[in-house]
Amino acid sequence: MHFLQTVYVIWQRELIRYLRDKTRIFSSLLQPLMFLVIFGVGLKSTLSLTDIGFDFIQFMFPGIIAMSVMGVAFFSTISTVWDREFGFLAVRASFECRAGTDSGSFHSD
Repeated sequence: MHFLQTVYVIWQRELIRYLRDKTRIFSSLLQPLMFLVIFGVGLKSTLSLTDIGFDFIQFMFPGIIAMSVMGVAFFSTISTVWDREFGFLAVRASFECRAGTDSGSFHSD
Protein backbone atom coordinates (compact mmCIF):
# COMPACT_ATOMS: atom_id res chain seq x y z
CA MET A 1 0.00 0.00 0.00
CA HIS A 2 1.32 3.43 -0.88
CA PHE A 3 2.31 5.81 1.91
CA LEU A 4 -0.47 8.33 1.24
CA GLN A 5 -3.05 5.57 0.96
CA THR A 6 -2.00 4.27 4.36
CA VAL A 7 -2.24 7.72 5.90
CA TYR A 8 -5.64 8.19 4.27
CA VAL A 9 -6.97 4.87 5.63
CA ILE A 10 -5.81 5.68 9.17
CA TRP A 11 -7.18 9.24 8.93
CA GLN A 12 -10.51 7.96 7.61
CA ARG A 13 -10.80 5.46 10.47
CA GLU A 14 -10.06 8.13 13.07
CA LEU A 15 -12.54 10.53 11.45
CA ILE A 16 -15.29 7.89 11.52
CA ARG A 17 -14.55 7.17 15.17
CA TYR A 18 -14.66 10.90 15.94
CA LEU A 19 -17.94 11.49 14.11
CA ARG A 20 -19.62 8.54 15.82
CA ASP A 21 -18.85 9.89 19.28
CA LYS A 22 -21.37 12.71 19.71
CA THR A 23 -20.11 13.68 23.17
CA ARG A 24 -16.60 14.24 21.80
CA ILE A 25 -17.96 16.48 19.05
CA PHE A 26 -20.11 18.40 21.53
CA SER A 27 -17.31 18.83 24.06
CA SER A 28 -14.75 19.86 21.44
CA LEU A 29 -17.11 22.63 20.33
CA LEU A 30 -18.37 23.64 23.76
CA GLN A 31 -15.05 23.79 25.61
CA PRO A 32 -13.51 26.65 23.57
CA LEU A 33 -16.74 28.63 23.80
CA MET A 34 -16.84 28.16 27.57
CA PHE A 35 -13.23 29.32 27.95
CA LEU A 36 -13.88 32.31 25.72
CA VAL A 37 -17.02 33.32 27.61
CA ILE A 38 -15.86 32.57 31.16
CA PHE A 39 -12.29 33.85 30.96
CA GLY A 40 -12.77 36.35 28.13
CA VAL A 41 -15.75 38.15 29.59
CA GLY A 42 -14.73 37.57 33.19
CA LEU A 43 -11.18 38.87 32.89
CA LYS A 44 -11.90 41.49 30.24
CA SER A 45 -12.67 44.17 32.80
CA THR A 46 -9.73 43.20 35.01
CA LEU A 47 -7.03 43.13 32.34
CA SER A 48 -6.79 46.14 30.10
CA LEU A 49 -5.06 45.63 26.75
CA THR A 50 -6.37 48.76 25.08
CA ASP A 51 -2.90 50.33 25.01
CA ILE A 52 -1.74 47.49 22.74
CA GLY A 53 -4.61 48.05 20.36
CA PHE A 54 -6.80 44.99 20.75
CA ASP A 55 -9.32 43.45 23.09
CA PHE A 56 -8.59 40.74 25.67
CA ILE A 57 -10.92 38.33 23.84
CA GLN A 58 -8.91 38.89 20.64
CA PHE A 59 -5.78 38.20 22.69
CA MET A 60 -7.19 34.92 24.05
CA PHE A 61 -8.75 33.59 20.83
CA PRO A 62 -5.58 32.16 19.15
CA GLY A 63 -4.54 30.42 22.36
CA ILE A 64 -7.96 28.85 22.80
CA ILE A 65 -7.92 27.61 19.19
CA ALA A 66 -4.43 26.13 19.69
CA MET A 67 -5.52 24.48 22.94
CA SER A 68 -8.56 22.98 21.24
CA VAL A 69 -6.53 21.58 18.35
CA MET A 70 -4.00 20.07 20.75
CA GLY A 71 -6.80 18.53 22.82
CA VAL A 72 -8.33 16.82 19.79
CA ALA A 73 -4.86 15.66 18.70
CA PHE A 74 -4.18 14.28 22.18
CA PHE A 75 -7.40 12.27 22.28
CA SER A 76 -6.78 10.98 18.77
CA THR A 77 -3.31 9.85 19.83
CA ILE A 78 -4.74 8.09 22.86
CA SER A 79 -6.64 5.84 20.46
CA THR A 80 -3.30 4.30 19.43
CA VAL A 81 -2.76 3.26 23.04
CA TRP A 82 -6.24 1.73 23.15
CA ASP A 83 -5.52 -0.05 19.87
CA ARG A 84 -2.38 -1.53 21.38
CA GLU A 85 -4.37 -2.78 24.36
CA PHE A 86 -7.27 -4.23 22.40
CA GLY A 87 -5.55 -5.59 19.32
CA PHE A 88 -6.23 -3.32 16.36
CA LEU A 89 -2.55 -2.37 16.25
CA ALA A 90 -1.86 -5.86 14.88
CA VAL A 91 -4.23 -5.11 12.00
CA ARG A 92 -2.40 -1.87 11.33
CA ALA A 93 0.89 -3.75 11.36
CA SER A 94 -0.40 -5.94 8.54
CA PHE A 95 -0.70 -2.91 6.22
CA GLU A 96 1.87 -2.87 3.46
CA CYS A 97 3.58 0.34 4.47
CA ARG A 98 6.85 1.57 5.84
CA ALA A 99 7.49 1.20 9.54
CA GLY A 100 7.26 4.90 10.40
CA THR A 101 3.96 5.54 8.65
CA ASP A 102 1.75 4.22 11.41
CA SER A 103 3.65 5.82 14.26
CA GLY A 104 3.34 9.25 12.72
CA SER A 105 7.01 9.79 11.95
CA PHE A 106 7.00 11.02 8.38
CA HIS A 107 10.43 10.88 6.75
CA SER A 108 11.35 11.63 3.18
CA ASP A 109 12.60 8.82 0.97
